Amino acid sequence: MRLFAVDLKYGIEVSVGSALFTEVATTEAEAARLLAKLEELLDSRGRRMAGRARSHALSTAEPLMVLLIDELAGLTAYMTDAASKKQVAASLSRILTKGRAVGIVVAAFMQDPRKEILPMRGLFTQTVALRLRSRDEVAMVLGDGLADAAPAHRIDANEPGTGYVIDEDGSTVRVRADYWPDSLIRSVANEYGVATQSYQGPAEN
Repeated sequence: MRLFAVDLKYGIEVSVGSALFTEVATTEAEAARLLAKLEELLDSRGRRMAGRARSHALSTAEPLMVLLIDELAGLTAYMTDAASKKQVAASLSRILTKGRAVGIVVAAFMQDPRKEILPMRGLFTQTVALRLRSRDEVAMVLGDGLADAAPAHRIDANEPGTGYVIDEDGSTVRVRADYWPDSLIRSVANEYGVATQSYQGPAEN
C-alpha cells in the first residue's frame, strides 16, 4: 500500500507522520498535480486490466493507492483558481467513480456536508458521521430518515471520535475511533516510513 495526502492547511495534519506518505500536497497547485498523476495511473491500470481482470490484484509492483484528503472542502469549494478547481473536480470525480476497481481508494474528511460544498457527495460509497450539528446534516452524510437510528447530532462534545456508520446490511453501527498522540504517530512513521524504499511515485511502468 502507498499513502498520498492532500492537506491544504499547510500540511499541519499529516506532517507529523509525513514519512508514511509517498507524496503530500500542501498547495492547490500540488493537489491538482497529484490528482492528475493518480488519474493517469487510473487510466494506465484500467487499460492493462481490460479483457484480463475485473478486479485489481494487489502486489508490490502494483500496490493499493490510498489518497487521504484533509478538509475536502478546500478542494471542492474554496480553491482560489477557477481553472484548477475545475480540473480537480473532474479528476476527483473520475477517481471516485473508477478508482476502486483498479486499486485506488480515496478517504476524505470534511466539516460541512452540504451539496453545494461537495457536489460529488454521492460518489463516496462509505460514509462515517462524527458529531454533527443537526438532523439535516445526519441525513446529508448517512441518508434520509437515519437521524433517529444514527443520532450523530446528539453525540456529546466530550466523546471525540465517536460516530455512526451504516453497515452493508443496512444496520446502524456506533463506532469510536482510537486516538493516536503525535508521539505514537512519529514512532510508527520512523519505523514504517517509505523514505528508504525504492518506490518513486504514482506512475508505473
